[in-house]
Amino acid sequence: MLAGLSVLVLTGIIFPMFPQEMAIPNGIDSPVIAFEFARTQADLIAVFGEMDDPLRLERILAMDQGNRMDFAYMAAYSAFNALFFLNAYRKNGRRIWLLFAAIGLLAGVSDAIENTILFHITADLSAADGLAWLAYPVHLKFLSLYVCAFGVGYYLQASDRRAARLFGLLLKLLAPIAVILLAVGLASAATILITLAWLSQLVISVQEYRRSSQPQS
Repeated sequence: MLAGLSVLVLTGIIFPMFPQEMAIPNGIDSPVIAFEFARTQADLIAVFGEMDDPLRLERILAMDQGNRMDFAYMAAYSAFNALFFLNAYRKNGRRIWLLFAAIGLLAGVSDAIENTILFHITADLSAADGLAWLAYPVHLKFLSLYVCAFGVGYYLQASDRRAARLFGLLLKLLAPIAVILLAVGLASAATILITLAWLSQLVISVQEYRRSSQPQS
């Protein structure tokens, strides 16, 4: 539960640190997502602006600041995912939950590699060192998180509550849709799936904590 709460708190702290608007509107609302999926110099200019843009340096510094803090965020959400599925494994001993826990950790590792590449790029935007490699950890991170969201849906479908089973089915159906959105460059829309999964995990964690803290009769 504490890991989930830390994800919630860090979300409110870290994301306002990043640049909030694109230098050049190109159909992507989030400069963070646009930077992660940048593939050309034109993509970088859309995020940070031209060399003579007076806000270019400010955007670079803000992006770097957010990405430095993002290491705490990735540690929190990786722990949240891993602990959630490890708890599921302790409850019924099914090894599938260990696989989901490992994939949750893989998402954080991929995110760390991604951020390392992003720092190399912002160090010299004109050279854009690492731009060719950026897609690999970015896609692996998102795919790992989508798989974890599918796992949460799988978990919910074992519930004795009809509403939980229906929501679990929704998560399972959204997961392949999110993969398609990622493939066509609409990962920003697909982040809704991750948010829904994390909120579900947090609700489940709080409920289990409350049950475990109640005095036994």
